[in-house]
Amino acid sequence: MAMNDPRLEVLRAAFVRSSRFDVDLRPDHLRLERRRRVPGRGVLRLFVFPRVTTRIRVPHDSPISTTLPDGFAWLMSVVCSGGVAVEFLADRARYPRSYPPEFVFGMSAVFFTSLILEWFVTRRDVRRVLVGGP
Repeated sequence: MAMNDPRLEVLRAAFVRSSRFDVDLRPDHLRLERRRRVPGRGVLRLFVFPRVTTRIRVPHDSPISTTLPDGFAWLMSVVCSGGVAVEFLADRARYPRSYPPEFVFGMSAVFFTSLILEWFVTRRDVRRVLVGGP
């Protein structure tokens, strides 16, 4: 079993102390998810409340953090982008659909807005912990 980097242990302790994150210590990096008040299951998880994960590595002296959407958020990004592409490219007279076109645009706008907000809030919270702020 590989030994964990002591610098990662120090960072892990800081993130656990902050109680804003669920921390998963891997041999070469930390994996963080921001704790949420809303449930992490079901339709709301897919459509309204996407999650992002942060990966922190310490290759040299200072930590490097990367914040990206999780797997479900990537999937929904592809689905929403595909839905918007279909609405723009497929003629409704030739390919009729039973839903209004505003539905796809509205769902995509809500999803991408909440994804961007989640990304900014998570990055802000990670940076606060990394610099030792409140």
